[in-house]
Amino acid sequence: MPERAVPVHMGSPRFETYDARSSLVTLLWFPPGAVLEPHVHDSPTFAVILSGGFDLAFTNPAIPRQRLSCPRGTILTQPAGERFAPLRIVQDGGGRPARIRRRTASERARAG
Repeated sequence: MPERAVPVHMGSPRFETYDARSSLVTLLWFPPGAVLEPHVHDSPTFAVILSGGFDLAFTNPAIPRQRLSCPRGTILTQPAGERFAPLRIVQDGGGRPARIRRRTASERARAG
C-alpha cells in the first residue's frame, strides 16, 4: 500500500507559496534542531537551499541508504513518492529551502 503523501510545508511553521502560473514556488522555514519523520510528497520536487541547511536520507531500497548534507546553495531533485527521512535541521539559523512544483495539467487548465 502506498504511503500517504504530506504537504510540502509539513513541519514548517512559516511558509509562503507563490503562483508562477506553470508552477508553484513555496518558500519554507524550518526551526533549528527540527526533525521530520519519514514521509513522501505526491509530486516531483526541485528545491534550492537558500539559507541554513539540513541532513536527510532517502529510503528507497534500490539505493543504498546514505545521509546527505544539504548546506546553503544545495539543489535537490526528487521524484514523486520518493520516501526520505529523517530530515534534521542542523544550522543555527534553521533551514530555508525554496521548493518548485510544476502544476498538473488540470491545475494549469483551471488557472487559465
